[in-house]
Amino acid sequence: MLFEAPHRLERTLGDLRGVCGADRRVVLARELTKMHEEIWRGSLAEALTRCGEVDPRGEYVLVLDGAAPRAEATDDELREAAREALANGASKRDAAAAVAEAFAVSRKRVYDLVITLQA
Repeated sequence: MLFEAPHRLERTLGDLRGVCGADRRVVLARELTKMHEEIWRGSLAEALTRCGEVDPRGEYVLVLDGAAPRAEATDDELREAAREALANGASKRDAAAAVAEAFAVSRKRVYDLVITLQA
């Protein structure tokens, strides 16, 4: 959730589109709890278009949808990353730790794969 001034809204939406992608869902809300409350939902690309069509007034609240979960890494991807780390001089332990952190998997899983590479 972000709070944004109307004169910075278009730039902020453009920055968010560049980082999160044009299809990320967003809610634009303004004048909350007031008589002329307005809530709009759509993608970041649609929000930028709307921002160009309407003169933004009042403070905005932006609610950005979370990122889609990453797909689980395959053993082949983990082995390849571990091979690369080992080729760059990392120890088995350090390679397993680095790959596990990069792919958000357990260090034991990666270490077991590293051991099979050495066999």
